[in-house]
Formats: sequence, structure tokens, C-alpha cells
Amino acid sequence: MTKEQILKELNLIKIDLKNEKSASFEDVEKLMQRIKGEEKSPTVCDLFKKIKEKATLSCGYYNGGWIKTVIGVNKKATNGYSITGDFVQKQGTFPYKDGLYLCCSIEGSRKNRENNYILFSFDGEKVEVIKEIEDGRRDWAVLLWEHIENFYNIENNILNEDNN
Repeated sequence: MTKEQILKELNLIKIDLKNEKSASFEDVEKLMQRIKGEEKSPTVCDLFKKIKEKATLSCGYYNGGWIKTVIGVNKKATNGYSITGDFVQKQGTFPYKDGLYLCCSIEGSRKNRENNYILFSFDGEKVEVIKEIEDGRRDWAVLLWEHIENFYNIENNILNEDNN
């Protein structure tokens, strides 16, 4: 964290206190950890907990599930390969970037597998579930295309407005 970022956050807290709002203990604690360089990076398990709080379907690695970054759509394919991005490592900290992610959770028995898919955005703090597909079959990826395109169209519009 740079000196400028620390000063900016301290000023935000100062403004909140002037406006008679109190900074929460967690906010001050996080800022102190950032200043000391001890900020704890989220783990994949932390991310699963956040997803479980927001989603109606289960999400986990128990039977071989996965999380993938989502950067776009390749319409030459109609299966999971149509959703472009990289898989997130299962162990260690979660090297997140603000953006769109896809979680696949494999449920059921070996004979009766059920793949659940959760498309969500993550900004380092908050998970927002965009679309859930229960027991996805052959066309599950195609069902997500519109949501992925809408997410990136909205993102591009925001960026374009900021540049004008």
C-alpha cells in the first residue's frame, strides 16, 4: 500500500468522524494491517464462504469442483470451453482481481452427478451472484453467455464514461 493510499483512507475515516459517523473497529483494524503491510489475502476457502452466503446452490471443491476467472466468450464452442479465462488454484491465497468468476460444484454420487454453476462478480470484499444453473447439462455455458456479455458491456460503459 502506498503512502498516498494510506493517507486517502485516513482522510475518509476523518471525514466520516467529522460527519458524526463512527468508523467500525473492523475498518480501523484493516487499515492498521494495511499500514503495517500485514493485510491477510483471502484464501479460496474464504471465497467459497462468501459465495455460500449469497448463492442458493452449493459451491465447493469437495467432489472436484473449480473456480475460473471469466474474461469473455468464444462462440466457436458451445460447451465450457466457450467461457474464456483461467482456473484458480485450489490451495493458498486467492490472487483475485475485481471481475467475473465462475464456480462449478459437483454434487451427487458417481452415477448421478449434478454440476451446479454459479456466475458471480467479486471485488475483493463482496460477492454478487449473477446467475445460477442447477444440474447444468450440455447447454449450460450457452445459458451464461448473455450474462457475461452484459457484465462486460456494463463495465466498458462505466470505463468509457470515466474517460469522458
